[in-house]
Amino acid sequence: NLSVSGTNLSDLANVPALDSGKFLTNDGTNTSWATVDVTGASVGGDVTGTVSNIQIAANAVTDTELNSAKLNGIASGAEVNPSFKTVQGNSILGTGDINITVDDEIVVSSSAPSHSAGQLWFDTAAEGLKVSDGTSWNFVYEKAELAGNQEYTSPGAYTFTVPSEITKISVVCVGAGGGADNGNSSGGGGGGALAYRNDITVTAGSTASVTVGQGSRAAGASSTFTYGGVSTTAGGGGKGYVSGGNGPGGAAGVSSGTTDGGGNGGVGGTDPANYGGPGGGGAGGYSGNGGAGASPVASGNATSGNAGSGGGAGGGGKGGGNEGGGGAGGGVGLYGIGASGNGGGGQATNVNPGSGGDGGSGGNAGNNGSGGSGGTGGLYGGGAGGAQSTGSGGSGASGAVRVIWGTGRSFPSTATQV
Repeated sequence: NLSVSGTNLSDLANVPALDSGKFLTNDGTNTSWATVDVTGASVGGDVTGTVSNIQIAANAVTDTELNSAKLNGIASGAEVNPSFKTVQGNSILGTGDINITVDDEIVVSSSAPSHSAGQLWFDTAAEGLKVSDGTSWNFVYEKAELAGNQEYTSPGAYTFTVPSEITKISVVCVGAGGGADNGNSSGGGGGGALAYRNDITVTAGSTASVTVGQGSRAAGASSTFTYGGVSTTAGGGGKGYVSGGNGPGGAAGVSSGTTDGGGNGGVGGTDPANYGGPGGGGAGGYSGNGGAGASPVASGNATSGNAGSGGGAGGGGKGGGNEGGGGAGGGVGLYGIGASGNGGGGQATNVNPGSGGDGGSGGNAGNNGSGGSGGTGGLYGGGAGGAQSTGSGGSGASGAVRVIWGTGRSFPSTATQV
């Protein structure tokens, strides 16, 4: 049955016999049935519905929109350069040429079809184009996920909910810095560790538990991210103690659980014989450790804190031998690896306090000592400076957790703020 409407109709008496899969054309003289020939032509517009027998010769097809479609009959050697899009117009594969030599049809489905080497499959579930190597499917291009991040910088427990359409996340955790006892020659606090983990496979709407470690005059608490029963933990730095003029410095924070990288905190300094307040340890870096706090070795030495490495923070410098408090360790930033922090400067036999260590990877510097009191650690994860005489030990800095997502984003090198 042929249903025709309109007014510009002619030559109906000369219509040839019907031919399946072809369309009616007239060159001004003769009427005939024909197939679509796009040789050398630029074809635009939408093709919708069920369309059979469209033949694509060995020409370039560009800016094609595939919406639950299946291309059949693409000639061997044809160059297909599509910019795939969803129905809503959001880019799946981005722009630019894919340059595929097609030897078979492109299958469009949510489940993997049977395949041989060279077979192409547009996976609607993953929203990406895959090619078979004969054994497994591998992405040619995959959907670019929107970039985003969530920071947790105040001590406490939180719940992170995976955003819509996000399938992978990465996380960095920094443990809190250790504090220092009050009293003469207390040891400096240890720096908190840094631990990161990349490409965690997640499901939109699911949740993860987040704990941010508290910094104080006690030992620093750990910071942890747990998803699907798997945890990534950055340990807090140890506390520096008073012990009859030879108070031990706090231990370095270390990481545990499942990690892809990071570094330990620096150990807190020790004052062996009332030589001046020892320094706090720096927070760990992305590929190295925080610097150790200054441990004076003689009465008149102006001992400086040690530098961090691999983006870690520097340790605090020693206070003066006439009862100067120690400088605190620097903290570490959350936006990926950067410059390591230098150690804080020390004082000789005077009343001056030691200087705080520099922050690593954009973290805050540790605070200088104040009189006979130790400095407070720099954010995030810096250890406290030790005290002298009747001064107070400093507090360690709190830790932090940052979660990021988006195509191509990970720690330590592609984790900038968005």
